[in-house]
This record gives sequence, C-alpha cells and structure tokens, in this order.
Amino acid sequence: MKRKTFFMRGAGLLAAGMMTLCALTGCSGEESTGLFIDGQHQDIDWVMRVNGEEVSMDLYRCYYLNQVQSDVNSYGDDYWNNEELYNQTKVVVESTLEGYVEILRQCRERGITLDSEEQAQVDQYIENARANYETEGDWQAALEVTYFTEDLLRQMQEFTLLQQKLMEEVCPVSEEEVAAARQTVESDYYKVQHILLMYPDEYDTSAISDTAENPITDADTSNVVYQQMLDIQSQLENGADFIQLEQEYSDDISTAQNYPDGRVITDGDTEQQIVDTAKSLAIGETSGIIKTTYGYHIVKRVDLTEEDIQETAQSLAAEEAGQSEEFDDWMYDQIMNATVEYCDQYDQITPDTMK
Repeated sequence: MKRKTFFMRGAGLLAAGMMTLCALTGCSGEESTGLFIDGQHQDIDWVMRVNGEEVSMDLYRCYYLNQVQSDVNSYGDDYWNNEELYNQTKVVVESTLEGYVEILRQCRERGITLDSEEQAQVDQYIENARANYETEGDWQAALEVTYFTEDLLRQMQEFTLLQQKLMEEVCPVSEEEVAAARQTVESDYYKVQHILLMYPDEYDTSAISDTAENPITDADTSNVVYQQMLDIQSQLENGADFIQLEQEYSDDISTAQNYPDGRVITDGDTEQQIVDTAKSLAIGETSGIIKTTYGYHIVKRVDLTEEDIQETAQSLAAEEAGQSEEFDDWMYDQIMNATVEYCDQYDQITPDTMK
C-alpha cells in the first residue's frame, strides 16, 4: 500500500494557499459560506471526527476548497461533474486531516509547543501578509477568496511549526550528519539580497535562457522597466540603502518582506544566473543588472551568519537523511487504525454544495 505523504501534502496546501493570498488584491469572497443543500445552508459544527477529535467546518472547508482548486488546475474542465475525481478530492482531504489531527495530538502528549520566539514569528507572518493590502476590507476579502479566516491562517502557520518540531523529535538527524552538511553549506551556499523588476507585459521572453547569461538588447534599453532599474542601480551607486530600495521597488514582495536581511541559496534553488552571480561577488559587493526569465535583478551578496549556517545545515542534513519520508512512514503507522466519523451530510459535500 502506498504511504501517505502527510508532511509534504500539508505543507504544499498551506504554501499554495499563502501564495494565492499574497497575490490577491481587492477581491471579494462569498457573502455566505459553508455547506448548502438544495439551496439551504446547513448548520454544521464539525465535519469529521478522528479518534473522537472534531474537525470544524471552517478547517475542513479551507482544506477541501483549496484541494478542489488544486485539482481543477491539474485536470481543467475534465474535473467538473466527474464523480470519480470529486471522490478523489475528498479522499486526499480526509487523509490530510487525519494526519493534521494526529500531529496536534502527538504534540500535546509530548509537550511540544511554540516558544515566544516562534510565536513572534507567526505574528510577523500575519503582519507581513496583512501589509500587502491597503485596507482592512481588502485583507478580509483576500482571506475569504482563499477560504481562510485570520484565525485559521494563524492556526495553520502554528501547525506548520509544530509539525516541524514533532518531526525533528520523532526522526532526529545525527550530529555527524549535521556536521557534514555544515561543511557543504560553508563551501557551496551563499546569502543574497535582491531587487526584482518584472518585465513589461509586452516583453518577449521566448529567447531568454534560464541558465546562461542574457545580454542586454534594444528591447531592454527601450522599455520603462529597464530604465527604472537603471535608476535603482544609480541610487545604489550613490549610497542608497539596498534593503530600503528592495522593500520600496522589488516585485518579489514575499522575499522583501520575509527575508529582508537576505536569503540563503545554492545551485538549483533559484535562477542559475542569480547563483552564478552570487558566486562571483565578494561579501558586500553589488552586481550589475541581471536578466532572468522573471525580469531584471540586482543582487547583493551578504555574509552568512552563524544562525544561517546552523539552520541551513540542519535542513540539508534532514533532506539528505530522508527525514520527511521517515516521518511519513511513522505517521502512517500512527493513524492506520484511526476511527473516523463523518457528519450526516458528508456524502452530499461536493464542489457544488461547498461554498
């Protein structure tokens, strides 16, 4: 029997929902949400019980409708009115939520909680997400259209951190493995800040390489975005603060807000031109204008801190040791005999009845 990928699936759903949330502005959600049967709203407190623990309608709806959107993206119009695919969606959501409930139960039993620094990290995440919107109405509308509430967004972010801590306790990585990974980080990893301006809509990117250096052409020098990047480059040359310009101008909003001090990268993590540029720069040095498939970049290499090295080495060691796969196997064993109950209306949940 195929193992269920609890760790990766849960993280993937959250990441997809968050990226959509950060991209939306001024959208409005449904006036009424929940399950509607024959046009009548169903008053349901819980949708599933896993070993007696309830999964609320809000939580189930968020996972379910985000999974529906993921499946629509995969199958296109073939998804609609396809009972087999509808059932597949529910099976994925059921197994994910079984894992969700079990992970929280394990954390409670083991005394795994978030410390003040981790809780502050969650608070900052919410604050950064909210900062993308000019008004409270825009923020609430973006939450609604991605099936979140602010409380649910916070709950899921806390869950992600708890899940990571549980995995590290259940499937620890040895000190020797971390030490070996540290050597790799110190030799092959780089920390960069970057400013990105995306190409104008009419810009032809078909000839742009995703690995090799891309020369500046007449199509660049004649467009306003490139001219703006030249102005940013001039400001940097005259002593302007890189972080301030990144936060003011960069189209990579997520990186600017969440990694203001720079992001640690290596080969394969991002556009190869960015990594190659980082390798060529001295600590504190700023590049010229670089072209990638995404747009124009200016990169500044900054020094790796001890915290950067430790965190990256831990992550790399976990990846090389297959920690997430080991955790999936362990989770499968924990819930293989779970008792799951469903609300009376469960069989009537479809993409047409869940709003």
